[in-house]
Amino acid sequence: MAPDSGPSDEAARYLREHHAPAAELALWTRDAVVRADPDLRERVYPGWQGVGFRHPEAGYVCAIFPRDRAVELLFEHGAAMVDPEGVLEGAGSQTRVIRVEAPSGATAELIFRYVQQAIAERLLR
Repeated sequence: MAPDSGPSDEAARYLREHHAPAAELALWTRDAVVRADPDLRERVYPGWQGVGFRHPEAGYVCAIFPRDRAVELLFEHGAAMVDPEGVLEGAGSQTRVIRVEAPSGATAELIFRYVQQAIAERLLR
């Protein structure tokens, strides 16, 4: 697989082999991220234990990190994002996380909006 390609069997295989307890939720989260912008390209980061997503113009946007039975959707520049729903967690100067605990239509819509916002924020810089 090329370093930055679209949704892949490599990512699915990695998630199932190395993060079995949260693999299905991680795959669901991955699909929700990719639905937000089909131009996103994914890359497995085994050292970071996650799957990152790059936009061809906006650069590195977000990543999913399986954690036991939940998934953290990390936004690389989440501190600069508007968070009217108060779902972004973290207090650092750059990143923020949405904790995904179960698939739902509301969560998919939330991911869609926040991924699009993260891309737009990077494109404005």
